[in-house]
Amino acid sequence: MSSAHVTILGSNSAVSVFNRFPSGQVFTTEHSQYLIDCGEGTQFRMHQYGVKKSRIKAIFITHLHGDHVFGLPGLITSYQLSGRKEKLTVFGPQPIKKYLDLSLGGIGHFISFPLEIVEIDPNIPHEKFTEIYSDHRVKVEAFHLYHRISCFGYKFTEQEKRPKLNRDFLDTYQPDVASIKRILNGEDFYTDEGVKIAHEKCTQKPVLPTSFAYCSDTIFHEPLGELLENTSCIYHESTYLEPMKNQAAERYHSTAYQAGIIAELASAQKLILGHYSSRYKIIEEFAEEASKSYAGEIVLAVEGKCVEL
Repeated sequence: MSSAHVTILGSNSAVSVFNRFPSGQVFTTEHSQYLIDCGEGTQFRMHQYGVKKSRIKAIFITHLHGDHVFGLPGLITSYQLSGRKEKLTVFGPQPIKKYLDLSLGGIGHFISFPLEIVEIDPNIPHEKFTEIYSDHRVKVEAFHLYHRISCFGYKFTEQEKRPKLNRDFLDTYQPDVASIKRILNGEDFYTDEGVKIAHEKCTQKPVLPTSFAYCSDTIFHEPLGELLENTSCIYHESTYLEPMKNQAAERYHSTAYQAGIIAELASAQKLILGHYSSRYKIIEEFAEEASKSYAGEIVLAVEGKCVEL
């Protein structure tokens, strides 16, 4: 079973109402954490919900509307004041570097820890993934979303883990250390009599890597469903309900029903809805609407909720 999960820091659209706040989520796997979007007050909710900001290895900003980025200068400043030493990489569309240069430089802050700002090339191919980050825990790929300004989604995929040995094989053949190393590197096993035991029979059936796609602000774009095929869990914005689908299109947003279509086309196991318009006080209807177009598990983004992937 995967240890990956997502913590919801903010579930609302531009205005904070009904104890809902601007966008922010933390993807966690194997004790490594990655922040996705950083609306105003994100660092305070990280503290409130037990997310240790010192563990954040990289930050991924989808676009430069304030409800997705206004918390970033404050978070970076807090890292500086708390004496962070580890490198922090921030990814986002142009002109995120200029935005941070003006925000941090304008108030006279000197950042002494390694801070790298990576602007994603706006000319990366549409309807395809582009790998932008990788470490021993996770691979992150960017893809185009379709909003009023340049906007990217991000797909997080756990790195494949080395296979585990089959207990029956170990008890039967009792391989030595050298043989075990070869098996873990993908080789077959040979007994003292020269009998070959296929690698697949020596190891447990591998667990498919868990994946999570974050689809921030975007107009309904059906090809996303094919692009995200077999993603374990998809977060897709659902700013409006279907009676306001025309307004959603005019404002380059989506409805809950449309988010369900994307998840269904992708054969995702789980769909997280969020980025609710402030016109909606009660959000349960979002799940009801999405269930008409998607047969999988539906989760409503709520501040503090931890969603297992």
